[in-house]
Amino acid sequence: YIYGSMKIEGGWRRNTERLNVPESDKIWYIDLKEDFVPRAVWLVEGNKITRIPIARQPNWVEDDPDDVIKNWWDWKRVSVKQEGGKIITGFDPVNLNSSDPDFYKNAIIWFQGSSVIGTPSPSRIIEYNPANGSITFPGIWFNPPIKGNKYFVENKLNFLDSPGEYFYDETKKKLYIRLPNDEDPNTKTIEIAKDFSVIEIINKSNIVISGLNFRFVNLNNPLYRWIDGRDIYVAAVRIIGTCRNIKVKNCKFEYVPKSVRVYAKEPNDIIEKIEITDNEVYHTDQGGIEIKDGQNWGQTIPPFGRIKEVKILRNKFFSIGTRPIRGESPFTIDVHCGEIVEIAGNILEKNYGGGINVFVGKHHDLRDCPLIKIFIHHNKVKDCLLHTNDYGGIEIWQGGPAFVYNNIVINPLGPHHGDYLWTIETKREVNYTTGNFGFAYYADGQYKGYFFNNIAIGKNNELGNAKCNACAYMEVGGFLHAYFNNFAYKFGAAFRKQPSLNGVQRAWYLGNYLCDISDIYFDHYAWKASDVPDYYETIGYVENTFTGRSRKFGVFDKEQKICLNLEEFSENLKKKNVLKYATGKVKENLKEFEGIIKDYVNNIRIKFFVPYPLYKVVGEWNFYKNSNNPTFIFGENLYFSDEYMDRTMYHLVPWNNLRGMYI
Repeated sequence: YIYGSMKIEGGWRRNTERLNVPESDKIWYIDLKEDFVPRAVWLVEGNKITRIPIARQPNWVEDDPDDVIKNWWDWKRVSVKQEGGKIITGFDPVNLNSSDPDFYKNAIIWFQGSSVIGTPSPSRIIEYNPANGSITFPGIWFNPPIKGNKYFVENKLNFLDSPGEYFYDETKKKLYIRLPNDEDPNTKTIEIAKDFSVIEIINKSNIVISGLNFRFVNLNNPLYRWIDGRDIYVAAVRIIGTCRNIKVKNCKFEYVPKSVRVYAKEPNDIIEKIEITDNEVYHTDQGGIEIKDGQNWGQTIPPFGRIKEVKILRNKFFSIGTRPIRGESPFTIDVHCGEIVEIAGNILEKNYGGGINVFVGKHHDLRDCPLIKIFIHHNKVKDCLLHTNDYGGIEIWQGGPAFVYNNIVINPLGPHHGDYLWTIETKREVNYTTGNFGFAYYADGQYKGYFFNNIAIGKNNELGNAKCNACAYMEVGGFLHAYFNNFAYKFGAAFRKQPSLNGVQRAWYLGNYLCDISDIYFDHYAWKASDVPDYYETIGYVENTFTGRSRKFGVFDKEQKICLNLEEFSENLKKKNVLKYATGKVKENLKEFEGIIKDYVNNIRIKFFVPYPLYKVVGEWNFYKNSNNPTFIFGENLYFSDEYMDRTMYHLVPWNNLRGMYI
């Protein structure tokens, strides 16, 4: 094993100071002369490792796998001011009941945001008011919390009030601890996190890291953000600069912030032929594997460091992203602006944030991406979005072509506790997003994506239930999307699309098997007020299978006509002169899941032409018969050039359509 920690065996003293802590005589301490701050502590007993939490209130535990922050406290009221940023005051007189005005001041608060994303993020408490039980702290760019959102406080000595906690006094360089069952730490082995990485590769190539075991890497100040320096993004292995032909394989990573971080830092850096394969990654704070290009937020003019070619294959992950970086959401596999990427054969379980997250080609900038090949296949993502919402078990952004196929996503959640409470208390009509806002597969402003032979499985589709799995397949904007031969089971909705960015155009839904959907099959609503033109003649719904009984069937047009059954939906498609409107068939719902899967497999019959990615494709046509205008043959290429700067204007880039003669 290679540790990023310092071992402590002995040297502890029982506390005899008078501290503002219950049972202070049960606290032990040790004086450290080191120049680092240990932001994580573990008790090691042979093969058993126990993470010792920072002293906190409440002393919460995870006892519900589908609501991991259930036992945090919740706000009774929240107010927000704008004073050079969001200043949040949260009221909870039930729990914030100390009479000491300094009791919570300068502690760290982890708070859940409202509405979308909502990832728990840390901040510093700047004021506590005992009179009304409120604490005040700066917010972040996420939406501030509302009544019902969750929070907890940590990192003050006076919170060290029960077994299984520690506090480090940075001024005195003194570590205080109470072990589980108040055992004597002098009889135990304790590891305290020290180093921000174990192996660093900077501007080097042709290296293999194989067969190593990494443990116990330190974190930096939780209040820091990316602007505060590179050691915010810590990992057991860091690969930085121009690096080629590097392999990380057959390694084991446990109790680290991230396993591997690859960063094309400088404008002309190139990351190429990087392979991260056959590793095990367990119990991380900030994510699993991260591959990052050189662009920083807001930059639009290249050059930026490039992610040219990466493979992430056959890795196994468990319990990823418990304590994310301030203002960010954790992902188990995170690739930014990859050009040639393969992610396959990975198993991801217990993901606090999103599972697989890939920005394709570039962000909102003027880069030219002549060749893009993204293959995401044969992955399994189970139990994701445990404390974060508005992401996917598998999610892709920006350009294409991207191919997402033969994957399985089970139980994507996406809680928003405050929004759920507001809906229930105001007696609003519940729908599939009331309890959660998370998705199995998500194309977020992504263009030219092919999703096929994927499986999405929910656990709960009861509308109004806080654990209802929202939706299997989600799109925001986007065009040139094909969804065929996919499976969705036990969700509130099967498909959702927010087409405000680019209107209704060039999207096809064929041969999908949609079973036990409680609210709506196709929630493809268009914005009534949008001035973006719609091209109904370029969309199609063909030979899908529907089982069970959904309370609504679908919507797809700018009039937002909600169709209640298959016949009405198909008829409305026909009226709009769509490309194909033979939507499919309704079957009797099978009760046994094994029988449902067999029926899905037996019904896979759609054949859809998927062109292989080529360099600088400026013309591509399938010559579909246009029912609205037979002479109009719409283009289907996507060369992700510098014309595609911001996704709000992608629809303005010429399609390279053809006009038929003598037809």
